[in-house]
Amino acid sequence: MLLLRWLKQQHYMNDNLRKYLGYAMGEIALVIIGILIALQIDAWYEDRQTRANLQTQLQSVAESIVQDLVGVTNLKRQRTDAIFKTNHLTGLTGFQDEVESWYNRDYVSFVSQLIASSQVPVYLVPSIGAFQALESSGYANHIRDAGLRRNLNDYYATVERIVFAERELNNLIREVSLRYETDTTSGIYKPFLQEPLLAWEPDPNTGEIDEYAIAFREDYLGLVTDSVTQTLVRSSRNQALLREYEHLLSLGNVLVREIEAYTLDERLPDAGDTVFGADNESGPPRVFNDGRFEAHSLGLFRAPTVAGFGQHVEDYQLEDDHLTVNYRGGDNWAFLYVTAGPIEISVKKHALDYSRFDRIRLELKRNSGCEDLRLVLKDAEDADDGSQRDVKLELADEWATYDYPLSLFADAELTQLNVVTGFLMFNNACSFSVRDVTYLEPGES
Repeated sequence: MLLLRWLKQQHYMNDNLRKYLGYAMGEIALVIIGILIALQIDAWYEDRQTRANLQTQLQSVAESIVQDLVGVTNLKRQRTDAIFKTNHLTGLTGFQDEVESWYNRDYVSFVSQLIASSQVPVYLVPSIGAFQALESSGYANHIRDAGLRRNLNDYYATVERIVFAERELNNLIREVSLRYETDTTSGIYKPFLQEPLLAWEPDPNTGEIDEYAIAFREDYLGLVTDSVTQTLVRSSRNQALLREYEHLLSLGNVLVREIEAYTLDERLPDAGDTVFGADNESGPPRVFNDGRFEAHSLGLFRAPTVAGFGQHVEDYQLEDDHLTVNYRGGDNWAFLYVTAGPIEISVKKHALDYSRFDRIRLELKRNSGCEDLRLVLKDAEDADDGSQRDVKLELADEWATYDYPLSLFADAELTQLNVVTGFLMFNNACSFSVRDVTYLEPGES
């Protein structure tokens, strides 16, 4: 009897223990699940906060990049204009036996302004604070898009290279300017040197040019052709720096789109082909923009360099948003053209691949004449004998766009295009203006 009672008691206790243990395990499981859920919620919240902070900082970076692009665009325009003006100077002063045809009041006005502007340093002031904040906060490590991270690093590495290159170039300009001010201008009549055009003004009392003015004219001609002056005005012809500008512009535009897409959880196709690089073999679509040739890979030339065309500064003028060409006629032919490759003249004909395009679009306006103006494209193997196939341009007196299929230039090999835009003129006078020239891909409007 006692044994039976004891067994019942033990069974009851074991049953309670099992119930208690089951309850305790359930409690423990609930606590663990609660902790895991809390941790998950905390991680989710922290990830959400990280993503929100990352998006905010990336948007600040994008805004900084937009500011940089405005500055770089202005710098590129300044340096392109300087190259254009320097081409005038070097093109004219090379013909010393014809000095009377180009050394005049207009030329002196032009060159004095060029010398003065060449002594003013220009440089990029980048907005890097937002990127530095992104780096120091550690949020940059949370960018999941490898392409975006790569482009951000490339962009700011390019900014560093530009700042360094501009500092070196501006140091050179200061050194050459000092030599110009102390040595090259030594002995030249200072009042006229400050305002050279005064030497072309008659004396108000006698109505004649006095002897000091005549002497200054001779001295100033020597000053213009002096090697130090030539070095000074050519100092801005830094095509490597222009390529860096163009790389930063194309990369910055891509980054702004990538950051916008990343903050919206969207994916963009790889933009590697759309970013300009100094070693790209593919030609850029834009040739002229607001009348300025794209100096990262193109140079503006004229032929023949002797005869009527190109002898005076006013033969072509760079306006605010277009280039005006004034050809006086009288030559067998005259050719204004833009080439692929370095600006500096080289024995080798440089070429770029334009085979991905199927049309060329020009925005032009006729000013006068131009009864036989022709559009020319040439590859690196084409002979310079006028045998290439060209297209006659029928221009309106108002701005208009003209599209031409590249198939019209059947003898120009597009994979190695050398003259990417050429305007051929003959005996008759011709004045026209160029605003934009762009190559278009199939389907592009």
